[in-house]
Parts: sequence; structure tokens; C-alpha cells
Amino acid sequence: MPIPQQSPLPELTSNFALAVYTHKSLRQPSSAEEDNERLAMVGRPALQFAVANALFSKEPELDPGEMQRQLDHITSVQTITTWVDAYNMRRNFVPAAKLEDPNQLLLLFHSFVGAVLVTSGIIAVQTWIGKIVDPNYGMSHFSLPPMPPAPPPGSPGMNGPPPGLGGMPGMGMGMGMGGADPTISKSLDQLSVANSYISRLNEMGQKTQRKVEWNAGSSGPAHSLSWEVDCIVDSTVRGKGKGSTKQEAKENAAKNTYFALTGREHLLASVPALPAPFPH
Repeated sequence: MPIPQQSPLPELTSNFALAVYTHKSLRQPSSAEEDNERLAMVGRPALQFAVANALFSKEPELDPGEMQRQLDHITSVQTITTWVDAYNMRRNFVPAAKLEDPNQLLLLFHSFVGAVLVTSGIIAVQTWIGKIVDPNYGMSHFSLPPMPPAPPPGSPGMNGPPPGLGGMPGMGMGMGMGGADPTISKSLDQLSVANSYISRLNEMGQKTQRKVEWNAGSSGPAHSLSWEVDCIVDSTVRGKGKGSTKQEAKENAAKNTYFALTGREHLLASVPALPAPFPH
């Protein structure tokens, strides 16, 4: 089965699609929008994680050496090039001549993964990539732990970060994979913090068949923007968030919406806002 039918390319909002498919030479230097190089920085470790997790879940089980061999092959420029061509991604890139460089093809795909991660969370990345790696892959192999109840104000540890992906069974990159990039595990912990509430909210929407959308706006001078994001569930604004970056505002909007939908608004005062790990 061709890759696009096996695992369709996720849809991106217009601003993220523009960022992914525009070469840096055409970007405005003062633009506050996302750019493909920043997105690729989070997309690369997310891709490595998603591929490794799909390989970990294969049956019969792969030994560590075979997992590493397949991980290296699947994330190589040769394989990524076949994926880019299968999804016909070259036609959208501007200017097309820049894609003659294999490294630019890698950047294109990594930035697309990063855009999916930032807008829809790690579950969306895993669902998409997992099906490319293994047509039999199912999300029963992958789940986030339930959101722990917030401790009462003043209790020890109330300001600690939520659990990272690194502590979940079968999701560490370092065990049994000596050649794996040592920065991946740390990067994924950052990704889990940045997308904890966003991921849970998107997962909740998928399970309950609710449509979750985001509306972002900014104000102030270009060097010191203030962002405000609305979280819209089934055409109704259910939460708002503010921040010095779009990601921080989106995270706060997701947090407020999550607590509103789960009937725990009274606990919000004791839950600190999570910092944006990749500020502008």
C-alpha cells in the first residue's frame, strides 16, 4: 500500500504550512511567525522517538542491535527522501530549487513533524509516523498517563513539572540503544512538558469526538510580543491563555480548557503555568 494511503499526511494550519514550506531566504527578518528551522529542532527528536517507539512495539520483538539498524535506516536521508516524494511535498516548497540539497529535504520533513508536534501533540506524531514504520501499528501501544490530581496549595512538590515521557515504560531512547542520539531523551522530556495539556486535550477530543481548534493573536512591538490564544471546542471558546510566546499562550489556554472540561476549575489557582521551553 502506498504511504499516503497507509498513513495520510496530517493537515497543518495555514501559518504553519507557510513556515514549513518556505525557505529561510524568503522569510522576513522581523517576522514573529514560526520558521522551519525552529520547527525542525523539535521535529527531529520527535521523529526519532516515534520511529523508535514503533520499532519497540513490533512483534515479534526486535533485539537492540536490529532496532538500532532499522532506526538508522528509517531516519536516514535516503528514506526520508522517499517519504517526501511519496507525499509529493516538493511541489509546495518555495523556492523549489533549494530542495536539490538532501539536507534541505531532511529539514523540510523534520519541520513538518515539528509543526504537527506543536499544533497537535506527540500522540498525533506517533499515530502518523507509527503507521509509516509499521502498517500494523496501533495506538494501543502508546498512551499518556492520566493527569494527576493537583496537590493543595502549599504542599511539597506542587511546583514540580508534570511527568515527562522519559519515565513511561518503553519510551526511553537510551536503554539498549547505545548508538542513539544522547540528546533525544532530554529533548523529549522538554517536549512532554511543553505539550502535556495540549496532548491531553487533543487526546480527549479524539476519544469524545470533539473538534478542538486554536485561535491565536498577538499585540505589541515585534521584539516584545504579547500572545493570547483561544481554545475552541465544538465552535465554543472554552479556555483562554496568555504568554510572551505563542506556545506559552497555547499551553495556558489548553490548561484552562482541560480543567474546565474535567470540572476541576477550582484547582487552577494551585497549578502553576508551565514555561514555554522554546521561547522566541
